Amino acid sequence: MISERSATGFQNEKRKRTLLIVTEHPPHSYRPAGERILHTAVASSSFFETVVVLSLRGVGKQDMTKKTRVEQPSGASLYPVKFVRGMLYPVAALFDPIKFLVLLVHGLLLSRRYKPLCILTSVPPLETAVSAWLLSKRSSSTLVIDLRDDWESAVDAQFGQFFPEAILHLMVTIANKIYSNALLIFAATQTIMNSIRRRGVATQTFLVPNGADTSVFFPKNASHAFSAGV
Repeated sequence: MISERSATGFQNEKRKRTLLIVTEHPPHSYRPAGERILHTAVASSSFFETVVVLSLRGVGKQDMTKKTRVEQPSGASLYPVKFVRGMLYPVAALFDPIKFLVLLVHGLLLSRRYKPLCILTSVPPLETAVSAWLLSKRSSSTLVIDLRDDWESAVDAQFGQFFPEAILHLMVTIANKIYSNALLIFAATQTIMNSIRRRGVATQTFLVPNGADTSVFFPKNASHAFSAGV
């Protein structure tokens, strides 16, 4: 729970510093994660004086154009870091230490420059959460988690054949520790909220959907859909 003192202090200082957003997908990546970050940056710009987005981007045809300068989409300063590939699958799918170090190093540089009051990280992947958590510890910034996916519940099914159970359990334990140390968690669905509560995370959590009800699914077979009265 948030104490009245910490909440009051946050309100009093809210316009004195910067919000740093740590994400894998840039706001203009045309991915759902990027679009969610774009809306977050726009909404945050009315609350914070400065919004800085640290993101990764691959090297494609669009990146061959002149993109060395800092872009400012929708009032937020965007710092895209070129990142082609770190570790190979399946290690990279679980936790990519190279991606983590890239985010951490550039995050340290931005934290030193802007001294953010708050750091918001978009999860998954876990690398963004770990880097943002360490940055918040070093700079005494408030950590906020934007949880888009209940990736921990799928870890065992996806990677059980590649990694020992102890490693998978360690990843979930690290995630739970980070979530528990955050001031707030924004969950994309009610299912995600329920899942982290079952894991014992007591951080105050708010439902912030993307606009679609992901709890409703339709059968792939059209005849089943009609028979079900859809």
